[in-house]
Amino acid sequence: MMGSGEWGWAIVFMALPSVILILVLIVALGGLSGRPAYTTYPTYGPAPTNAVQALDQRCARGELGRDEYLRMRADLTQR
Repeated sequence: MMGSGEWGWAIVFMALPSVILILVLIVALGGLSGRPAYTTYPTYGPAPTNAVQALDQRCARGELGRDEYLRMRADLTQR
């Protein structure tokens, strides 16, 4: 019976900071926001102001093939 109550408090004082640290890390990494932690556009360049610029950037990054790029650009510029 001697000293049994101290272990309970020791566990609480060790577990509570660990739980808080884990929650802080999850929130800091964007795990609870429901949106991805990354951005669609690189942070070192400006975001496109219209659809044609966005299409040009996607082509420059290699996300689109030539035929697909030309077809989509023609669709956008025919408005």
